[in-house]
Amino acid sequence: MSTTRERLHEMIDELPADQFDAAAHAIWALSVPEDDEPVTEEDRGDLAATHQAYLRGDLVPHDEAVSRTR
Repeated sequence: MSTTRERLHEMIDELPADQFDAAAHAIWALSVPEDDEPVTEEDRGDLAATHQAYLRGDLVPHDEAVSRTR
């Protein structure tokens, strides 16, 4: 049995208000298009280098980086 648009609407209508944010996030996550760009060797190298920097503790937390630019 497949779920219809109407049934999805019914399910949303039945949700308690405290679940709206979780439902919105789930629906948003399902609506994001799949990344169809291949990962290049350069990308893999950059990811590996960043991971090594993370393991060494060389990265700056986001909030600290933002505060440095102000």
